[in-house]
Amino acid sequence: MLPVTGGSPTFFEFDDNAYTPAWSPDGQRIAFVGRVGSEYDIHSRDAIGSGPVTRIANPGADRNPAWIKRASS
Repeated sequence: MLPVTGGSPTFFEFDDNAYTPAWSPDGQRIAFVGRVGSEYDIHSRDAIGSGPVTRIANPGADRNPAWIKRASS
């Protein structure tokens, strides 16, 4: 990540390969496709990269994460 005001970039740590980042609407979390071994799943973590990674494991290759705001009833 690179601060808008300039300065040094910070790096998002993930043990394997990460692709297709998608920021949450409030900017607090980031979702991405993570490849662990031969599995592609959606993962998320806090945007500053210091919190735990949440893996959303589903059968098959998961791609293109997106944040969806559900309408309240």
